[in-house]
Amino acid sequence: MSDILDFLLEREKRVEWINNLKGEYQSPCVFIRANYPGINKCNNVTKGIVNEIIKELHKHFPEDKIMFSKKGESKEGPYGIFVINDRGENIKRATIKIEENHFLGRLVDIDVYDIDKVESISRKDLNKEARKCYLCDKSAHICSRNRSHPIEDIETYIEDRWRTFNEKYIKNR
Repeated sequence: MSDILDFLLEREKRVEWINNLKGEYQSPCVFIRANYPGINKCNNVTKGIVNEIIKELHKHFPEDKIMFSKKGESKEGPYGIFVINDRGENIKRATIKIEENHFLGRLVDIDVYDIDKVESISRKDLNKEARKCYLCDKSAHICSRNRSHPIEDIETYIEDRWRTFNEKYIKNR
């Protein structure tokens, strides 16, 4: 039970940190983390995925728009946090493009917290469909909530996707 409590405490710290950053910079905040099941969220695969998506985010926003950035690790796994001087909806549209078009985009959650909202901007707020499950055609949220698939199958999917990315893209850089 302490693992669940640890995750909840980390989430509370993250929310407080995000709110403080939004207040300090008066700009939206972006939080990136790997969408990886289970409690072992800090591993070489998740670290690699988050690092690649952070590089991709930098391609979408020039350095003068990024007012704050930090990479780190918590019980929720490796993360990147940014404050970006732009409209929250513009940032969310860019992050949806990353999620939908980058080879690893499905493997991350990129939450955008607008300056005047407590909740993150959702895909639904921008009339976008919910994300699909890795393993079937249902909503990822429903499969996750119902625990429709064994964790091992989800981990295998993510690890295979990371391995393929390394073989196709990183080796050719």
